[in-house]
Amino acid sequence: LFRSLEDAGVAAIGLTGSTYNDMVMYEPPMNLPYNTLGKYAAEDVVRIARGEVGYHEGSNNHTKYGDEMSQFPEMDRNAPWCDAFVDWCHYHASGCDADSAQYTLCGAFDDYTVTSASYFKREGRYDRTPKYGDQVFFRNSGGICHTGIVVGVDGDTVRTIEGNKSDAVRECSYRLS
Repeated sequence: LFRSLEDAGVAAIGLTGSTYNDMVMYEPPMNLPYNTLGKYAAEDVVRIARGEVGYHEGSNNHTKYGDEMSQFPEMDRNAPWCDAFVDWCHYHASGCDADSAQYTLCGAFDDYTVTSASYFKREGRYDRTPKYGDQVFFRNSGGICHTGIVVGVDGDTVRTIEGNKSDAVRECSYRLS
């Protein structure tokens, strides 16, 4: 998924208004130029995420991501679905190879962002620099609360695609601070 084990990334960041604060990056175990287990690249994850921009949830957080990912333990069909969206993108980028996608995500599929972030923390795969294809976790005063995929870094601006952003998949941008 990412360029190498050293520069791969999944990010945990703090969000204040329209800027990133307290940024911490989480890195999945990847190898050049693709995930050695599943052989998929960051471009695959981003391409799949881009294809979903504009998708809207149904009632009670109902989405196709929850429907499909609920086949896995820890995934709830109607949970808040930002993390299910990221997992779904990895699952499809891997050719629906659950072992490969879960390996890339440092553990398992989980729609609770705090747990997903803990998998990367446990593996010690983090830094403070967002990179293309990273998974980003947003913080508020209560802790990690949301996640998405980094689709671009331009100077001091980071672009993401996020599921369950105002009940839809949306592309967003934030200033680094």
